[in-house]
This record gives sequence, structure tokens and C-alpha cells, in this order.
Amino acid sequence: MTVKDILKACIQVVAMLLLCIGLLIRTALAQSPMNSVLSFEISPQPLPSALTRYSEQSGVQVTSSSRLVEQKKSQGVIGQLPAREALAKLLEGTTLSFEVIDAGSVVIVPVRATLSPRPGEKRPVSDTGNETAQEEQEVVVTGSHIRRNVIDHALTLSFDRMDFSNAGSTSTQEFLRALPQNFAGGRSEASAAVMSFRNGGRDNLTHGAGVNLRGLGNEATLVLINGRRMAAGGSGGFYDLSTIPLSAIERIDIVPDGASAIYGSDALAGVVNIILRDNIDGAETSLRYGTVTSGDLSDWSVNQLFGKTWERGSIVLNADYGERDSLAASDRPFARGLWGGRNDLLPDEERLSALARAHYRILDSLSASVDIYANRRDSHVQHFQSFTQNQLSSDSESESIAGTFELAWSLAKDWKVELAHTYSDSDNVRSNHLGNVQPPHNTVNLELAVSATEIKAAGMAFEAPGGMSQVALGVERREESLDLRRVDISGAPDTSNGLSRSVDAAFVELHVPLMTRESRNRLDVTAAVRYEDYSDVGDTDTVKVGATWAPLPSISLHTTWGTSFRAPYLQQFDTTFGTGILLNAPNPASPTGTTFLAIATQAPHPDLGPEHATTWTTGFSIRPDMLPRTRITATYFHIDYKDRIVTPGVTSMPFSDPAQVPLISVPADPEVLEFVRIAPVGSSRSGQDFGRVQGTLDARTRNQSRAKVSGLDLVLSHELQTDAGVVKSNIDATYLHSFDTWVNRSSPRVSILDTVFNPVALRARGQLTWSRPEWSISASINYVDSYRDNQTTSSRRVASWSTIDASTAYVFRSTTGLLRGLTLKGSVLNAMDKAPPRIVDRRGAFGDPGYDTENASALGRFVALQVIKDW
Repeated sequence: MTVKDILKACIQVVAMLLLCIGLLIRTALAQSPMNSVLSFEISPQPLPSALTRYSEQSGVQVTSSSRLVEQKKSQGVIGQLPAREALAKLLEGTTLSFEVIDAGSVVIVPVRATLSPRPGEKRPVSDTGNETAQEEQEVVVTGSHIRRNVIDHALTLSFDRMDFSNAGSTSTQEFLRALPQNFAGGRSEASAAVMSFRNGGRDNLTHGAGVNLRGLGNEATLVLINGRRMAAGGSGGFYDLSTIPLSAIERIDIVPDGASAIYGSDALAGVVNIILRDNIDGAETSLRYGTVTSGDLSDWSVNQLFGKTWERGSIVLNADYGERDSLAASDRPFARGLWGGRNDLLPDEERLSALARAHYRILDSLSASVDIYANRRDSHVQHFQSFTQNQLSSDSESESIAGTFELAWSLAKDWKVELAHTYSDSDNVRSNHLGNVQPPHNTVNLELAVSATEIKAAGMAFEAPGGMSQVALGVERREESLDLRRVDISGAPDTSNGLSRSVDAAFVELHVPLMTRESRNRLDVTAAVRYEDYSDVGDTDTVKVGATWAPLPSISLHTTWGTSFRAPYLQQFDTTFGTGILLNAPNPASPTGTTFLAIATQAPHPDLGPEHATTWTTGFSIRPDMLPRTRITATYFHIDYKDRIVTPGVTSMPFSDPAQVPLISVPADPEVLEFVRIAPVGSSRSGQDFGRVQGTLDARTRNQSRAKVSGLDLVLSHELQTDAGVVKSNIDATYLHSFDTWVNRSSPRVSILDTVFNPVALRARGQLTWSRPEWSISASINYVDSYRDNQTTSSRRVASWSTIDASTAYVFRSTTGLLRGLTLKGSVLNAMDKAPPRIVDRRGAFGDPGYDTENASALGRFVALQVIKDW
């Protein structure tokens, strides 16, 4: 970093601090946005959608329980009136009311119910004389088992269907790829197509797409579906987002913070919770077609949704089918290094998914729900191997099915008990072909299954200075299994292996308000502890503590500290591919100049165990009263990720590699030598060769690496109400201050920040949206800062990359005929068709794709049109 860059960064930080101080001073004198007179145009409709329209037109964040509002209708509100009065009118006749949480947010509650009792005050009762149930007031928060959020959760990023539409995204992975907090490298469709094995890409068996918060690896981010853990895809190290169509998703919540104390393994860098669509009354048909403007890739899909709600229950059915063509390297001038034969930059694919959700209130205090979803994804990609002149192809099939059954009891004193069982199965097959030769050259099949039963209780605990504290506690039993089969017609032996384990877990979470809600000085603290016992790697415990202080209703300060872990995924315990190698390696310290080594690799080390991380965050959130529809959130984070699991590479000169020297033992380690003798593949069985062994190199998969990451998330949003419509602006940026790695415990620190194929220091996305009741137009700019191509000693600069996305939608307001309920949407990604920055990939498996597959996209300009019809 140059002196100019440092000065620029300092000026930006000082400017931001001055702005925040100014806002802090003026907030105490400003007027609440709930008293602002605004223009509303909300027709009579179901209450959930009416509240969504209210939030869009007022800029006030409305939080509510889906089960509280799902069966109710609103009479609507039209005209100019204060936001508080408009919301009250919207709720007339629903037996619901609202409470103001802070300057820009409210929560929907039953009439005469309060969010939290005051010290010494009894909880109000309903007209029937029963105490108000917790279920009627609950707000489910990703990253917590506590079912109500009293103070703004600044760490949670939440995106709904309007956000998907404004972004112009056509797939789940495409939407998440654009988020600055997510590093696109690792398991992705692009890196799978060009056979990039970087950042764990070797495990991407079915050309899928994962999410990689903070760039710490797909396996360090936990993906949940409706709050439940599912069977992973590929080789088991990530959940394949490409199997979940965007049309089936209601909301995506992201907590970019360690959360193992809440959810267990894998949540080191954060949690992504995908909430599927629910609460539908009617039918919706959607058709979408998109194509690149340069090349043959096209993508189309059809979606059908049915939903019905009645007094005691609801049901939703959704089906989605789509196809996409491959993107050939010959269609991209920058990919000339792959023009020797047919090479694909993106695979073609066929997708089919189905979803069924049902909820029924058996008794006033007892309800049952069932979620079932299934999907299948087939993909095909071609490669040309220039050094053998062979045309290769790869076919993959991914099938998964999952279901959850849940019973929920609402008990006295605001307690709720849930009993849930979830089963999910993911079957992944990949077949590699030489040209069009059948049968395939080799086939790999992995079937992964997860079965989990959980019982959880949450409710009020004890009286605290700021009101009633809340507690959640529960136990979980989980079974995981892997069935692995390899078939090879090239002469290598067929292999199969079955692995399984059980996990027992118990957890407790506590939320305590330490200052009263009437005070302008509020403080909440949280604490969570989780214990897990694995049948294969032993037990571990994790903790997380946090505090949120609101010195004024419009300002909150937050901090968290916690520990997290990741147990090895089952495929990492597979021994069937273990390899023994005998190598006469150059060794300057040897009298003969060489040392004869027995090398063990491609198998787990006997001491393989969990990875661990410590995470710390701190920051603030401001909703200035003088700008009632403005929010500024900044969060600093620091992650120390230890005991990372790696398979050390093996070179022909291990004595000259600082990363391999600590793994060498002279004289030979008997245990490693015995492994080499019986390794399934690779080693010589000649007694004469083993008699020459002088030392061993243990390059088996083990816990030996470390990473430290620190940085800043910044989110700014503003909404302006005008006579011409509503204008919303948003900036989301992540600045990485450092990203340091250690290959093993004795190796030196290496900074990989701002280097090719690794995370870039600055990524940002800005968006501007204008909307009226019938129209919306949105434009976004995505920015990736410049960085270094350090593949050679003469490091060169890789240019920054900016792309523009745009979308528009028109809703026909006709109440009769074919135009009733009709919406037209158009979108364009990379509107200027800007090519990714040019680099030379010096280790490409089949040549040089011409760009950084981890930090850019080869898609180019992509235009799509969608027609949606409500019935």
C-alpha cells in the first residue's frame, strides 16, 4: 500500500467519524419519522402484503410474526397522513396493534400486548383472560434461538424478494455472489468448468456453487434451509446453492459472524439462512428467458406456485423447471488460451425442483408443520487437453430430497416448546468421458445423508432491570452418513467406502435487558453456550457473548465475542485414495546430496480433528431522526482461524520447501513407513526400495494451517419520498484490512490479501431504485478493487473491475381480464458488457482462461425478461 493510499484511507475514516458525530448530536433534537406526513396508496389486501407496502412507502421497518398476521386482511389506507396514523388505520379490525422499537422500526403485537413487561408490571391479558402467548409476538431471528429481537440486530443482513428483483438476479448463487461479504472463489460453477482446484474447488464434484463468507472457505460458512441443517453437496464440504431456485425463496438472512454456539459445526465465518416461500393465498405463474448478447448461452425457466390459507392452517406448493446452455471459451476473446478445442467457461445445466409446505393449528396452543422439498440438477462441461489432443467431457447429476416435521406447543408464561425432525439426502454422481466414448472413463458417486431430531424450549426466565429476560435451551441428536463409490475403467481398482457418525448436542442461550425500555439509555446482553459430542472426533464446546447499547433511540452500539469450530466432513476421513510414494529427494544437508523418502499422502492423519476459530466484532448502527429513512451501519470484525485442515502438496524437492520441511522425519517414522507399505495406490512393493528408505514425509490431511482476517463492513441506506415516487439508495462495502495465513505452525506468516485468486481488499455494491405503485427501476454498480498478480517475481497490477446491473418492473393495475395480476420484469447484468481484467493463469488445468475465476465472471452482458401472472 502506497503513502497515497494510506492518506486516502485516513481521510475517508475521519470524514465518516465526523459525519457520525454530527448525526449523533442532532438525533436528540430531531422528530420521530412515525410523525412524518407521507403519501400512502395501499389497497385492501392480505395483511402481510399490506405491511410490506407500508414499509416500502414509509421507510419504517415493520417486524411481525408470520403466524400472527398470515390469516388477516387489511382494509388498506390511501391519502396523506402521519405514518403512525396510517399504520393504525392499516391494522383496524385485525385485533393487532404496534409498538415503536426505535426511530425507524416497529413490531406488530396483539392489541393491549406489550413487547416486554416493565419492572414490577404484570403482563397484560387478552379478552379471554389468558396470558398473551409468546408465539403471537415472536420474531424469529437468524443467529439466535431467542425468538424476539428487542434491539436492532445490526449484524444481520436480510434480503427479500424485492431485493432479488431489484438486483436483476436470476439465480440464488448469482445474487449471493454479488454481496461484498462473500468471496466468489472456491466451489463455483465457473471454477468447476475450467477445472480450477483452488480454494477447495477440487471437491466440487457436481459443478455446484457455494457461499464463502470472508473468503475463509465454503466449508466455513453454514447454510441453513428454514433454519435447518441439510445434507451437503459435492464431496460434502459445502451446500450447493444452485439446487434452490430463487423463485422458491421468500428471504435470505446472513449473519457474517461466528455462530457455532448457536448452530454448531461449520459456522466459523457466518450463517446463511434461506427461508422458503410461505403464506400464499392464490396462484402465481412465472416464465423467464435470458441470454447473453455475445455467445450462445441462454437460460430459461418456468415456475408455478399455489397457496391457500384458512382459519387454522395454510399450504404452499411450488414447482420450478429450467435449462441453461454452456458458455464456450471461443465466445470470449480474453479466453484465447482455451481456443485449442471445445472448452467451457460455464457448464450447461437442467434443473427441476419442487416444494411443499403445510401448517395446521391443531389446538389453540398446539400446531404442526411439514416442509418437503426435492430437486435435481444435471450439468455437462467439456475440456480440451492440448498436450494430449484429447477432447474430454464431464457429466454430473445431483439429486436431493429433504423434509422437516415440527410440533410446536405454546405454554403458560410465554414459553414455547418445539419438537422437530429433519431428514435430508444428497446423491451426487460425476462421470468423466474421453470424447464421446461410452462407458465413462471413470465415475464417482457420493451419497450424503443427515438425520436430526431437536427439542427446544424458549420463553421468559427472570425479571431483569430492563424487563423480563428470555432463555432458549435444547438438545439435538444428529446422524450423518457417507456412501462413496468409485468406478474406473482405466485400470485403477474400483473402490467403495461407507462412513458415518453421530452427534449429540445441548445448548443454552440467554438474553437479558439491563436497562428499562422507557430509558433513552438501553442495554441488552446475550450469552450462548453449546456442547457437541462427535462419535469420531470427540467433544467440543463453544461460547458467544454480545452486548447492544442504545444511548438514544436512533443509535445503537454492538459488540460480540465467540468461539466456533468445524468438524471434518466425512469425505475427509476417506482412506481409499491413500497414496504412498518413494522418492530419492535432493537434500543439501545429506553427505550424498540426496535422501530416500517414503511419502504418505491423500489420506487422513490419525489425529485429524476439528478446526477452531475465535471471532470478535464491534460497531454501530444509526437511524438519524433528522433523516428518518436513513441508516448507517459499520462493523469491524476480526477472525483467528486455527487448526485448519489441509492436504500438504508434494513436490520433487521437499527439503527446499519451508512448508514441507516440518513434515519430514529422518530417520523414518515407523507409522508413516507402514502406511506407505500398505497404501492402496502409488507405492512400490519392492523390498529393495523400502530397504533404501532413510526418512519419511507425512503429507496426509491434517490440522496444521492458520488464517487471521480483519476488516470493516459498511452499509448505508436512504429513502426519499417524493411526489414522483420513492427513491431508495444503498451502499454495501467490505474492506479487508488483513488476510494472513500460515501453512503450518512453524512456517512464516504470508499475506494473501490483494493477490490473484485470493480475496481483494475492497469490494462494494451501490444501488439506486425508483418506484411507484406500478413501476420500479433499479440500477446497481459492482466494484472490485485492483490487486496484484503475484504468480511471478515481477508482480504486476490487475486492474479494478466495475460492472453495472439494471432492472425494471411494471405491475398492471387492471382489476379484471388477462391484465389483472400481471407483472413484467426486465433485467440486464453487466450492462456495459465489460470484460474481466486480463491475467495469465499459469497453472490452469487445460490452459489459460484469461481471467481470475475467483474474483470475476466471464458471463458478460446478460439480458432477461420475466412474465409473472397472479391468479
